[in-house]
Amino acid sequence: MINDPARNATIREAVTTIPEGLNVEEMPKPSMGGEDFAEYVQHVPGAMFRLGCQSSSVGAMLHSPHFDLDERALGIGARLMTRAVILQAGKGR
Repeated sequence: MINDPARNATIREAVTTIPEGLNVEEMPKPSMGGEDFAEYVQHVPGAMFRLGCQSSSVGAMLHSPHFDLDERALGIGARLMTRAVILQAGKGR
């Protein structure tokens, strides 16, 4: 999966402009997780990012039966994506 640089920049900008004041953490090494998103960006420009959603009360990893989703991440993710769409629309396609 290779992010489109312009879309990646839009996501980074959106992160800094939503009220939650999120931090961007670069992944220093490629992930071996399975994902079909790479196929989509073969057809249209896109950028994939990960939004932290783990509750601090339970340390279980994602996909564990003990994982506890911090549901606040859902609203944050929606605001982030909405802001990115607005920013990208302002830049043209």
